[in-house]
Amino acid sequence: MRAVTSKRIHVILPWILMGLCVWFAARGWRDTVRPRGSDLTIYWQAGRAVLEGIDPNTVEDWIYPPASALLFVPFGLLPLGVAAALFQLLSLAALAWSASKCVEIVRNEGFNAPPWLAWLPLLCVLRLADSNLTNGQVNHFTLAAIVAAVLAWQRGRERASGTWIGAAAAFKLVPAITALPFLVRRRWSALASAVLTCLAGIVLVPLIAFGPTEGVRRLVGWWHLLVAPYAAGGDDLLAAREYVPGQSLTAALYRLLAATPATSQGAAGPTAEIVALSPDTVRWIVLGVQIALLGALFATLVRSARDERVGARVREVCLCMAAGLLLAPLVHKAHMVWMLLPYALLFAGPPSELGRIARRARWILLIVSVLLVGATAPAMLGRALATGALTKSLIGCGVLVGGCALAVDVWSGRRAARGSAL
Repeated sequence: MRAVTSKRIHVILPWILMGLCVWFAARGWRDTVRPRGSDLTIYWQAGRAVLEGIDPNTVEDWIYPPASALLFVPFGLLPLGVAAALFQLLSLAALAWSASKCVEIVRNEGFNAPPWLAWLPLLCVLRLADSNLTNGQVNHFTLAAIVAAVLAWQRGRERASGTWIGAAAAFKLVPAITALPFLVRRRWSALASAVLTCLAGIVLVPLIAFGPTEGVRRLVGWWHLLVAPYAAGGDDLLAAREYVPGQSLTAALYRLLAATPATSQGAAGPTAEIVALSPDTVRWIVLGVQIALLGALFATLVRSARDERVGARVREVCLCMAAGLLLAPLVHKAHMVWMLLPYALLFAGPPSELGRIARRARWILLIVSVLLVGATAPAMLGRALATGALTKSLIGCGVLVGGCALAVDVWSGRRAARGSAL
């Protein structure tokens, strides 16, 4: 009787969580159609701009490459309320599909996926799914593209895997980092598919859709408006942006090491600095930390590819997902719903090579990561404490700790195969 009841709970809980997500989506629809709008309102306006022959770069707060606006043209053909409802339904479907396929991915790697894997990873990122749906953001779609890429790789369809990653990167640059395992493993066809698809989406599509002259003009405008200030950093970045938003390392270091605004209130809002260094000094610190993180990521990927522990390929993609969330400049808490796949892999259990101490360490890191990501919701802490947690980038810290848990799976214990024979 207990076994039957337990089985029913594992079947019911995913539906309860998705029911909550439906409520989040309804709240996001309401915000979209209000005068102030949401991110989804911006997407709709970008689609309308393309239909009217206007540069989407002129839409306030639009940050994506010009060709990305083409994806919102079908929504721009609809009234805002209808477009928002359709978008939210598709976003819910992408999240539900991703949650289901994460379990399949783990099982394909040879793990005995426990029944609670059907709902526990989704529960851990529920706060992030809430942010996506409430703000009408696109991260459930990029997550679904990465999950589709992993599934294709598992099934031996490497070019299709690369194409999924390239398409996601063409829309929102950050997924490009998940192609690194192809490079480390010398899967050249997959890597070529990713690179060519990304370049075609970013460069070729706008040249065809808008014409060569207008396409180049829009690409150059997007570069100068968004990419160049972050590439320059320091005073140039803060001259272009009233504050540095997000949960990534870039945002966290500028908020914690310089006397810069910590919220969207700008100069009228609070600051969160520990020390007050000059923005140009922080620029070099940010660069140094980014280089160190990239070096650690690459070394871990190389070790993983050589060691080939259970789940190695998926673990490498998950490490890249976590690193991308930390390295990219404009990463808000909603982007970090990508942690759905890393959490699914981590909760499936450690590789057999890990010793007792390493196993305890990875579980502690995993629990800390979940608490930092999921326990910072206003409903649990109150709005003031939750806002303070965001200004200190605690969710970003949770992603970093989750990445460390994945790294434990790679670096701890005896070497498999070649290492065990020495």
